Amino acid sequence: MKRILYIFFAFSSTVSLLTSCVGEPEFNVVPAITFKNLNRFRVESEGLLGKSIRDSVVISIDFQDGDGDLGVILPQGKTPSADDVNFEFKPFYKYRGVFKEISAPDAFTKLYLNFLLKPDQRRGPIEGTLDYSINFEHALFGFSAAGGEMKLLPENIFVRKRAYKQDTLLFEITIKDRAKNRSNTIRTSEVVINQ
Repeated sequence: MKRILYIFFAFSSTVSLLTSCVGEPEFNVVPAITFKNLNRFRVESEGLLGKSIRDSVVISIDFQDGDGDLGVILPQGKTPSADDVNFEFKPFYKYRGVFKEISAPDAFTKLYLNFLLKPDQRRGPIEGTLDYSINFEHALFGFSAAGGEMKLLPENIFVRKRAYKQDTLLFEITIKDRAKNRSNTIRTSEVVINQ
């Protein structure tokens, strides 16, 4: 079964090192994030069922953490649990001029960075940029506004009647470190998909 959303993480980080002229920056041990930018790319490809179109949305956020305990490495074979969630992502849909939170499965909204942002795990400040990418398949992506609640339509329902209708989204993001400190919540700019 094909998935509605595909998720990809990438990051770049800078760890300040002590030198004779420059000291380590001082960041709070509670992670802090700021919205950097949001980009949308239209991707077309040929498949068994013909042409496939999707919108790839890349959200970039800057982060700082005073003790560098961001990200996690799960033991091989361990299934992530609610405790492992360290990246919370809430999508919002513009419906009649007002943004409403989309009721989406936890698999798409409660994620984990399954890598360490500071691989040597030495305590110390870290900062950088985290890129979060989601692909929205035009033929598989749509919303239901039944009862005034926005929901992602089931992934096995083709919603071609909505496939080329413009939809405006924005997102809220919070991260959490291994000590369970939650960052502030940031809100992205708006993005139009299904154009």
